[in-house]
Amino acid sequence: MPRDLILVATLTVRVASRADFYAYEAEAGQAMKRAGGQLEREIEIEGEVDGFFRVVHLVRFPTREAYARYREDPELVALAELRAKAIAKTEVLSGWDSKTVP
Repeated sequence: MPRDLILVATLTVRVASRADFYAYEAEAGQAMKRAGGQLEREIEIEGEVDGFFRVVHLVRFPTREAYARYREDPELVALAELRAKAIAKTEVLSGWDSKTVP
């Protein structure tokens, strides 16, 4: 039985570009859905440091290929400038759903 690809992404976002970040997220979310992905949880970490705040995403895709389709989506690619304006750094961990937790 195939296991879902799980991503944990930590995004460092410019406070001055908070509105741009959430505009980007709304559009990126549509691309994610088109590829079969799902944002399962979004956590905005408390506090701001040196003009930045952090957001953690827990994301699920049915396959690595679906994740690749998301990353290559032309509408997502077209948002690169908006993304760069808002997001200073992205760290992503990926793994496979172990299905061991009830």
